[in-house]
Amino acid sequence: MSVTAERVTVPLADARDNEATLCFGHGVDRMSLHAAPGLGYLLEASLGTPGPEVSWSDGRIDVDYPYLGVLRRAHPAHLLVDAGTAWTIKIADGAHDVFIDLTGADLLELEITGGATGLTLVLDEPEKPRTITADELYRTTIRRPADVPVWVEVHRGARQLFVDGRRIGHGNGLIAQTPGYDPADPGYLVAIGIAAETRVERS
Repeated sequence: MSVTAERVTVPLADARDNEATLCFGHGVDRMSLHAAPGLGYLLEASLGTPGPEVSWSDGRIDVDYPYLGVLRRAHPAHLLVDAGTAWTIKIADGAHDVFIDLTGADLLELEITGGATGLTLVLDEPEKPRTITADELYRTTIRRPADVPVWVEVHRGARQLFVDGRRIGHGNGLIAQTPGYDPADPGYLVAIGIAAETRVERS
């Protein structure tokens, strides 16, 4: 199904095997997303103005905002996703002033292309190894439960990058690993192209 609207609900029955994918094809600006237990929908959203085109099928939801260039959204978007569903989230063409709280939900994967500025990501304990990838992060905070290990790698350079309060040096090919991290066990791999004023920390 496809609609163009500011308010949308997607039926819970649309998910397959309790997994779903949420894709933003044209970037996202001024958005909050929270996992909600017992929501009754796969997605319930107030998507701001101008409203995007939203389509969904077989557990994949696509949200495509009209291109605004340097302009900001007139009103922020507020999304609730079902906490009992495991989510893959993909953001193309950048993210600006975005708050994502997946407490109570399992994040399968987060992929950001086009860079992110002003992103806050709150994670819960993963059931298996999970991956977060972004080509650029600026003024970003990633929080996870205190007992969840993390591996952070930066491929093209970092400035003021902190992992659990420890500052990571400048340069390419930087790696930070917290105690207990094993790529075969539950934990988060955070792979970043460029990071500036970014923190990966325990809740």
